Amino acid sequence: MPRNLANELISREDFPANIETLATTMGAIFNYYGRRSICKMYATDYIDEADTSVIAGFIGEDTVKALDAFMAYLERS
Repeated sequence: MPRNLANELISREDFPANIETLATTMGAIFNYYGRRSICKMYATDYIDEADTSVIAGFIGEDTVKALDAFMAYLERS
């Protein structure tokens, strides 16, 4: 899962070891939000219980809130 990969990379002691690790992490976060939005749009029984605290610690709580607000906007559209 992309969220698990992002959490694993962010939690490494040497994070970000290099630009490739940073790019992979950002890609995994982007992929996670993409998959999550698809699930929220098309699943009838989707419940979001994912812990995004590690991601929030990396990209910032405000950024996570902005992404969540954007996803809520997409759901209404």
